[in-house]
Amino acid sequence: MSSDKLRIFLKIICYTLIGLCALASIDDWINGRWSEMHNHINWTLWIGSTVMLITIVERQTKEIEVKDSYIESLEEYKVLTDEHIVTLKKLIEAHKTHSEGLEDQIKTHKELNVINEKIIEEYKNQKPSRF
Repeated sequence: MSSDKLRIFLKIICYTLIGLCALASIDDWINGRWSEMHNHINWTLWIGSTVMLITIVERQTKEIEVKDSYIESLEEYKVLTDEHIVTLKKLIEAHKTHSEGLEDQIKTHKELNVINEKIIEEYKNQKPSRF
């Protein structure tokens, strides 16, 4: 059983238990069994808190995975941009007479590279704790 299916199965069990405990507490209230009613209400609250915690952890995990994949994409883009700059420099040296337009492209790519580095660092610094 995969972890996603197991998590879904666990949530279904928790929601079922919440419903059963809520119904049992209503039945206890109708029949005047106050201590049992409080016990079932406590179980409902504890299980509900567990479900909320599971949901929060899942969302944080997905958020971290998305940010990690975004950072990885930005880093790959930076590497490709660096390689592109190197090839443009080689092309400039091969065509010294037409270098003005190519130097502008290199300057633009260097500026993009600096911006990408800032974005990567910003996302790395804002990464939430996994706990």
